[in-house]
Amino acid sequence: MFCSPRMLGLLARVLFFFAVVPRVFARDGLDARIQQMAQSWVEQGQTVGVVVGVVTAQGKKIYGAGSTSRGSGKRPDGSTLFEIGSITKVFTNLLLVDEVARGRVTLNDPVTQYLPSSFRFPTRKRPWYLGFLPHPPNKPVCLVHLALHTSGFPFIVRPSDLPKDWKVTEPDYITLDMLRDFFNRFSFDRDPGERFEYSVINTGLLALVLTFRERKEYEILLKERVLDPLGLEDTRVRLSEEQSGRMAQGYGSNGRALPTIHITETTAGSCGLKSTATDLTRFMDFQLGLRPCALKNELKEETRPLIMVNSKEGRTLGYDYRQFENGTLIYQDARTMGFRGILALVPDWGVGVVILGNSESFDAQKKIESIVQMVLREQLHRTPLSRF
Repeated sequence: MFCSPRMLGLLARVLFFFAVVPRVFARDGLDARIQQMAQSWVEQGQTVGVVVGVVTAQGKKIYGAGSTSRGSGKRPDGSTLFEIGSITKVFTNLLLVDEVARGRVTLNDPVTQYLPSSFRFPTRKRPWYLGFLPHPPNKPVCLVHLALHTSGFPFIVRPSDLPKDWKVTEPDYITLDMLRDFFNRFSFDRDPGERFEYSVINTGLLALVLTFRERKEYEILLKERVLDPLGLEDTRVRLSEEQSGRMAQGYGSNGRALPTIHITETTAGSCGLKSTATDLTRFMDFQLGLRPCALKNELKEETRPLIMVNSKEGRTLGYDYRQFENGTLIYQDARTMGFRGILALVPDWGVGVVILGNSESFDAQKKIESIVQMVLREQLHRTPLSRF
């Protein structure tokens, strides 16, 4: 069949359209779906503002919806600072891995090896009916127990264990004196290593041990070993005046605006950092090995699975993880009185997602898998058959 040059040109354009447009539409469709989902969380009243950051081998993208404070009309973006709560633990545990790599500590070092003599570290209590038997030696709580949450400490200090005049809005609301007082009255009901139980005490104490070991404040040590080498300029405990101007307003579960959380420098390693989606997507780039850095080995070690909590969930030195249909999801969620968030990675696919919201009632953990699945479907579309 004879085709004129005009017909051949038209046919070429049609073939180009069907070859190229589906990929473009897939990419643009993903952007639209993530943006629409973020906007729906705001419209449903789940949060005042939210930022979603996505990392893949193709690059990084940040989406924002809502506002940095109610009525401001200012949409949060990659430069907006949020309290990142327990995502701080990822950085503290990376600091531990770096200390081990430098030969400064080992994972099996007893915690008491680095605490001042003024600290009476808790011991294990014994049932009354064993009181007449010789007391067996206490098994030491080691640094690895703090990192894996198998120390035996409870989830959080009970209100009855806090001073009566304790207020979370005070600048130094978690002090060394409070920790000493808690240790003096607490006893373990099991040996370390027996069972996983997430505890905010573990990582705060771990940071304290490392700062005592190096004789430096937490933020100074973290900047020197982790933040500066990775170029994370907005991940801080204490904010500059300029950074404070970019801080989102946090809201409690009742919708009331709350003051920014304050934690003493010595006990900030559990939940004291603030950060931005730009910094956290950059961090995920390094964590996934998509960008080379001096901490490559330490970052990889932090994500290595070490213990199983149940048939599907486990713990690495820096993250919780669980199995899902496309592989292993490694994550750390975050919650403060005015903010919620989560940072999640799928190392097998080189995918990372971070969600930051400025409302305490916003359940970011329930949102993460739907975003991750969206991104993975796009990755499957891009992945050549040779991968399988």
